[in-house]
Amino acid sequence: MTVENARDVYITGLGAVSPLGLSAEATWAQLCAGKSGVRHIQNVDVRGLDVQIGGEIDLPGNDELCAVLGRRIENRKLRFALRAFEEALLSAKLTPAELGSVRTGIFTGCEKAETEDLSFGTHACEQGGHGQGDQQAGQQIERADAIERLHQQHILTRCADCVARNVAVVVGEPLCTLNYAMACAASAVALSQAVRWLRRGAIDRAIVIGADAPITSGGIHGFQMLGALSTSNDQPEAASRPFDANRDGFVLAEGAGALILESAALVRERNAPRHGRIVGIGISNNCYNMTKTPRDGKAAARAMRAALADAGLTPEQVGYVNAHATSTDVGDLGETQAIRSALRPDVPVSATKSMTGHLVAAAGAFEAVITALALREQFLPPTINHQAPDPDCDLDCVPNVGRAAAIEYAMTNSFGFGGTNVSLLLGRG
Repeated sequence: MTVENARDVYITGLGAVSPLGLSAEATWAQLCAGKSGVRHIQNVDVRGLDVQIGGEIDLPGNDELCAVLGRRIENRKLRFALRAFEEALLSAKLTPAELGSVRTGIFTGCEKAETEDLSFGTHACEQGGHGQGDQQAGQQIERADAIERLHQQHILTRCADCVARNVAVVVGEPLCTLNYAMACAASAVALSQAVRWLRRGAIDRAIVIGADAPITSGGIHGFQMLGALSTSNDQPEAASRPFDANRDGFVLAEGAGALILESAALVRERNAPRHGRIVGIGISNNCYNMTKTPRDGKAAARAMRAALADAGLTPEQVGYVNAHATSTDVGDLGETQAIRSALRPDVPVSATKSMTGHLVAAAGAFEAVITALALREQFLPPTINHQAPDPDCDLDCVPNVGRAAAIEYAMTNSFGFGGTNVSLLLGRG
């Protein structure tokens, strides 16, 4: 039986864009069926790179017109974010015009997008052209204008807060607009902070969005240099193998997750949909290494215990964990130890990144959407590609085939570069 708490925050709207689908519902159907969205990269030139695979999204060619903004959007990350936002509004039975009627906060998890070299050609514009005629001078002016437009595009759409800024235009006059750039934990941090603002009564509604588009030549090369990415180019669908003995790194993916959160009073007032509740949040830091997690999982376990304490729940009440589980060696080991320590060894654990790849800054919000759907549908998506179980990752990872389950509470974990760990506890609506 669902037990409500005055501190609970309701999820009234859900939206997602992923390599498995252009909506939360389409993504969910593919997850439940155990399908992979990983493929050979097609939209980026990866010649010369060791990594040739990723979780890419095929957007319709005529999809640049954004309904909520009423103009065209070319930036991929922003298109993902706004598409997920539109779905979340529809799911919450809200229109853009209604958003400004109550105190609304915007909380996003986005990193700064990789950009072109903004200085290219500047030297030539400054040095060339003296005494070479009007034609070359005209070409230089045209080149300089192009560089100015590139700088403008960078400021408007490539900065970390571009999603928050554009959503603020839709809302009109949001009470707050906050972006968190915490690597893989970015949008989970955004979600946790939205919950804090709602709990203390500072806002009535929160819009939470995580979005990322890290599949660029520079992004791939950077993660490749860290040794973090899978190089299983011959079998893209099987490359992401969390908790498997043969895992060799994570798979970069792109997409977005969006949630509309509302106070209990507002939910009652407008008889809003209830897709779930955020009942507990926990945050910790490893203080260990910028890119690696400790094998003992102690800091991750602290975040899980903090979420339990915040919710007033016992480990036995948690019926499912959507793990961070990126398919890296030490990451999966550390999370296994944390789950065994903070929860219990037999709790069912899914690694949905086995199907979607790693959405990086978008992962926290996106996987919170998936966890809410697992609670709503009472079904646990599988961990696919689990062919050679790692004896050191001895969890019930729902291997290869999803299953029905009666669950009241579920946890989702997000652990980021820099050591930020976030655990969120969700309850049924």
